[in-house]
Amino acid sequence: MKNCEEMRRRFVELRNKFSPLYDRVTAIHKGLIENQIGNSGHGLDHDLMVAQYCLLIAENDDEAEMAWCAALLHSFDRFFSEEAEQLVHDTFRSVEDMFGSVETALILVAISEHNKPNDPKDSMVTIILKDADRLANCVATIITRSGQFNSTIPAVELGYTNGKGRHPDSTYGSPRSCRDDVLSCLEWEASEKFGIRLRKARELAKPKFDFLRQYFTQIEKSFQEVGLDRWPITVLQ
Repeated sequence: MKNCEEMRRRFVELRNKFSPLYDRVTAIHKGLIENQIGNSGHGLDHDLMVAQYCLLIAENDDEAEMAWCAALLHSFDRFFSEEAEQLVHDTFRSVEDMFGSVETALILVAISEHNKPNDPKDSMVTIILKDADRLANCVATIITRSGQFNSTIPAVELGYTNGKGRHPDSTYGSPRSCRDDVLSCLEWEASEKFGIRLRKARELAKPKFDFLRQYFTQIEKSFQEVGLDRWPITVLQ
């Protein structure tokens, strides 16, 4: 694994190389904060983490840099809905002349496809971005970010605090609780549809999945400790 100093060096290198893009993206995130729009767990910290994971898991430097740029723009759909695609194009135009037409197409497709199921036709840039995004969504901050993104649902749902199961009506796109939302991350460990594919990415993901399993165990133990692990509670004879 590249050490911390090397990753800092690469960040500064690419921030400077793609400074027009970086500056525009940071300005957009700053505007979201100043206008109290919030970030729903998809702020600049997330986008930069995804970008840096792209560098860690890519085998090819050119593909790594393309994925790094794509990562800076991949969260726009969370804030701008129908305007997101046009804003991505307008923002990327600041560095478009640094890439050829084929590379530009790969970057823009990766952004639009990053949250979709795995596809055998995915380019390597898209695979890198998808894996890096899933890695960033498995680190410890996902617990906090899930609450930011799902502020209208409970942290846990009584009756569904034990083991690895979740409410039968919970889905990845529409979880019944933040616990169920985070639990969905474990599906990326082996799922053919949404699983992490690159070897380096899988190696980095393993301790993160282990941490999440420990987190769910602690939830279970906490509710057992106060007698609320089974719900509803019936009158004891």
